[in-house]
Amino acid sequence: MKLTRLSRSMAVFALVVAAATGTAGPAAAEPPPRYFVDESKLPFDALPGLVTDRYWGIHNGAGYRIEVPRNWNGRLVMWAHGFRGATLELTVDVHPLRAYLIANGYAWPPRASRATTTTWRRV
Repeated sequence: MKLTRLSRSMAVFALVVAAATGTAGPAAAEPPPRYFVDESKLPFDALPGLVTDRYWGIHNGAGYRIEVPRNWNGRLVMWAHGFRGATLELTVDVHPLRAYLIANGYAWPPRASRATTTTWRRV
């Protein structure tokens, strides 16, 4: 199909107007919220009667804890806590089987995932 000169001119004009008014293309995304880790909440004590080495801190925006029993069996249990809700504070919690893991020689390193730009909506 051949476009006439007038049709082409109108198409170019429409594109120029759309670009000038910002209606051409996707809208600019808002910057993601400022998530944070409160480092003062990361330290944790050993369980009574169980000797461990404990480490904590923030790495690349994610809070972490690492606990290694002195009788470490060389195995590691990863703990992914799942979705945390709508707050901006990223938290690290204690594994629900912590006492069992430590008593049986397992190390565990829970962490707070770095914030993503994914938006979760309640359906």
